[in-house]
Amino acid sequence: MKLALVRSIYLQLNRLLPVLLLSALATGPLYALEPGQELLLAARAGDISRIKSALMGGADVDSVNSAGKTALMGAIRAKNYRIVDYLLAEGANIDKVDVRGNSALMMVCTSGDVMSFDKLVHAGASVNLQALDGSTALINASFYGHKELVSGLLARGADPQAVRKNGMGALHHAAYFGFQDIVQMLLTHGADINSAAEDGMTPLIAAISNQHVDLSELLVMNGADVKLETKRGKTALANAQLLDNSDLVSLIEDKVSELEEEAAAAEAEQQGGKKKK
Repeated sequence: MKLALVRSIYLQLNRLLPVLLLSALATGPLYALEPGQELLLAARAGDISRIKSALMGGADVDSVNSAGKTALMGAIRAKNYRIVDYLLAEGANIDKVDVRGNSALMMVCTSGDVMSFDKLVHAGASVNLQALDGSTALINASFYGHKELVSGLLARGADPQAVRKNGMGALHHAAYFGFQDIVQMLLTHGADINSAAEDGMTPLIAAISNQHVDLSELLVMNGADVKLETKRGKTALANAQLLDNSDLVSLIEDKVSELEEEAAAAEAEQQGGKKKK
């Protein structure tokens, strides 16, 4: 009896299943994404027809996902440049930021995507926005060594003095990683060569800590203060000695000696002037 009942139910389901499937195909998908989510997915996929449909269906061009990323950000990340152009033309907010405060331009200056960079800056992206941790487009580009982007940002008024919450700025990062051309550009545009981070780290100490001899010399020649100390009391010379790098030790010792001689000469001149009086 039970087997007969089970067999009867099975046969009925087999007859109903094709009907249900045909009904689903006729009426569309069993579920549909809301227009904003469809827009986000289409932007990443590079499907412009889906983007147009989503916008016509009421999607906000600045719809975001759970991380605050927009369709424009998604298109940039996927390097779908045609979609980037289309979204900009549709009025996408170029300076909208994600949950961490990062704008599309900040993202581009991390990845080094020159084409997206050009599109964003020509569309008027703000170059001095700061993320929640204080990062800027210039700090990101300097951190990753994107020389062309650093040059473009500085030409458009990016602030070389901006720092993260830990006090580290574009110059600190460029010096630490040995990006000499970027260091020179930042100095030319007014970056503070003796800017100290929260822990007292200066660009010179940063360069020495990674044993960039030529870059350290460039900083010294441009006025880096060799006597500044970190919060732990470490000077540029102490760091050079700790690393046992004779070139760096000689560089700093020579500068210290030069400063001491200049101070002695100035004091002697001052004393001489007093005697004459």
